[in-house]
Amino acid sequence: FRRIAFNSDGKMFAMLIERKIERGFSYAVHLYDIPGLVERAVFQIDDEVEDICWASDGVHLFATNDKRTYRLDTSRLEMGTLGIGGLRCCASTRHTLCALSKYEPSVWETVGGSCEIGKQIEFGRSWITVTDLLKMQAVAEWSVPGWLNDMRWSVDGEKLYVVSADDEHIVSHEEWAYVFKLPPDALA
Repeated sequence: FRRIAFNSDGKMFAMLIERKIERGFSYAVHLYDIPGLVERAVFQIDDEVEDICWASDGVHLFATNDKRTYRLDTSRLEMGTLGIGGLRCCASTRHTLCALSKYEPSVWETVGGSCEIGKQIEFGRSWITVTDLLKMQAVAEWSVPGWLNDMRWSVDGEKLYVVSADDEHIVSHEEWAYVFKLPPDALA
C-alpha cells in the first residue's frame, strides 16, 4: 500500500493501493469499516495518485496528484474531479479547507546537478495552496524550501504545521518546520 487515512469519526479508513501493471501502475482506494475491517468499496482511479485525505465531514475523501484532485463520495460511491492538484493533501478537520502542495525544482535540479561537499546548493521550493472547497477558490498560499514531507492542521483548524526537507541526494540533509496561520478572511 502507499497511504492510509482515517476519517474524522474513526469509523472508516481508506487505503491507497499502488500495483505495478504491464503499462505502468494502477491505483485504487479501498474503504474499510471499523471495527471489523469489512471492505465497503473500492474506487479505481485511472491516473497516478500521490496522497489521500478526508474532508472534515468524514464522508468525502480526496485523492490527489500534481494535476488534479479526485473527490470520492463514500456515502453515494461517486467520484468527481476538482480543477486543482497537489503532491500532498491535508484537509482541515474543522473547516471546508484543503491544503495542497506542489514542488518546483531549482535550476540546479533541472539540469541534473550532483552534490559536492562544500558547494553552495540551491533548493527547490514546495508551494502550499489552501483552497476553500465550497467556494473553490484559494484563500492562502505559502512556500517552503525543499520537498514538503508532511503537513497537518491544528485542532482549531486555523494553523497549518508543515515539515520540509532538502533532497535525500544532498550530503547535508536538513529539515525545516513551519507554522502558518490562516488570514482572518480565509475562515469567513
